[in-house]
Amino acid sequence: VDKRAYMSVGSLTLREISKTLLVFNTTSKCS
Repeated sequence: VDKRAYMSVGSLTLREISKTLLVFNTTSKCS
């Protein structure tokens, strides 16, 4: 497995996770 490809997939996943957490935190604060 190419390390660069693995790292780019990992960073994309982390970005999606943090985006989801951000939305979750915002919605829980509003309600």
